[in-house]
Amino acid sequence: PAIAATRSLRLVAVYSRSSRSVQALAQAAKKYASTAHDDLGIYCDEDGPEAGLEALLKRDDVDTVVMALPIPAQPALIEKAWRAGKSVISEKPVSAGCTRPCALFFMIIHRGEKC
Repeated sequence: PAIAATRSLRLVAVYSRSSRSVQALAQAAKKYASTAHDDLGIYCDEDGPEAGLEALLKRDDVDTVVMALPIPAQPALIEKAWRAGKSVISEKPVSAGCTRPCALFFMIIHRGEKC
């Protein structure tokens, strides 16, 4: 709903680790005029690496990735998105503790250098 309500944003793709979840996301996007379009990219890890997160992150028309994943899964995926040059919006805490988020923030501030 937030993406649909923001004129400067355009939903170009959805991703989930499971096929069932990504189909539900795509169906939900059809409820809103601004996100209901036929060229919505659908990416799912269950469909193989050429159709998963790595493929989505290679898209030139994806500037920002919105994460809404279980907290334990987020740090690794946030790091992948940042390394691919994408901005990240996390709808949940980045991590359950403080060590991993600090390492992620250090990485982005120092342009990909490892801690």
